[in-house]
Amino acid sequence: MFVVSLTVENCSDRNCPKHKTIEYSFSSFSVSQLEQSMLIWVMNQVQQAGDNPIEFRKDFGVNIGFETEKTVIANCEPVHPFNILFIQSAYADCAEPTYIPKENIISIQVFSDRDFDESYPAGTDIGDFFKIFGFGGSQLISFDSYVANLNEYAYMYDNPEMWFYCVFTATTIEAGDYEFTFVVELSDGRILEQSIETILE
Repeated sequence: MFVVSLTVENCSDRNCPKHKTIEYSFSSFSVSQLEQSMLIWVMNQVQQAGDNPIEFRKDFGVNIGFETEKTVIANCEPVHPFNILFIQSAYADCAEPTYIPKENIISIQVFSDRDFDESYPAGTDIGDFFKIFGFGGSQLISFDSYVANLNEYAYMYDNPEMWFYCVFTATTIEAGDYEFTFVVELSDGRILEQSIETILE
């Protein structure tokens, strides 16, 4: 108890925060088509998990990326080791970093240049047909779920780019040329937009 007490007091005296705090801001947005081999790999992962009875296409999926700028606004430095008589050196370790968004993602929408059916004419948001792979194991989650829990996922990104695989669940639409436009709305009023053309078989 004596060692623990001294460790805590030492950290308190140095005003050492328990978490390294990182603020991140979205600077750009990109969409690229996934190779079929990657889509098949994703399908195998989902099937092995057995908890995602969602069918999706093998001929189209996208890789969505956000370039971010990160700034450390509070740093947690481990307390220097110290010895008490014959007791081994003690440390106060930093916990996992805390990520704080400078702005939030309000929504992610997708628009097609062609009609899907009577319920989804051209220009209608078809974001519900896209599912994100890879968070919480091999789960497929919606854009809305991703946006609602973005800060929980942020710890996974120690590099400047946040990216994820996204599958397309519209398996019965007409084959042909399509252009999909992905639109991201941020809380600071910015709109990030990227279009991608593909041929659905």
